[in-house]
Amino acid sequence: MNILIDRELFNKRVNHRFGRRLHGDIATGDLADIVYVLAQEWIDKKEWTTDPELDTSRECRIAMNKHIKSQIDFNDPDKSWCIKQNTWRLISQQLTIYIVKLVVDHYWGDIFTELPNEQ
Repeated sequence: MNILIDRELFNKRVNHRFGRRLHGDIATGDLADIVYVLAQEWIDKKEWTTDPELDTSRECRIAMNKHIKSQIDFNDPDKSWCIKQNTWRLISQQLTIYIVKLVVDHYWGDIFTELPNEQ
């Protein structure tokens, strides 16, 4: 089974939660797109299908978050778009965690069916 993340399912909720906050429009724009791409990359690699520890949605969220956070430099001053670095780091990390939660909660049934049968 191929899991494709449909951003439109989540964009309204992400914009509602982050779009009205200070600098939230920036976070929900380019950064959200990057998070979706990296989440899809994690799903497509299917390394999670061989992880015996990944048997709950919580562990799935942790694994996906680790993958995304290893690919994004939250301290990169060129990505903060003139926002204080501490504020940018906080917003970007919260946005990442929230999107991963939405994605995993929505697709957990599909992910769980692709896990090895001995779980």
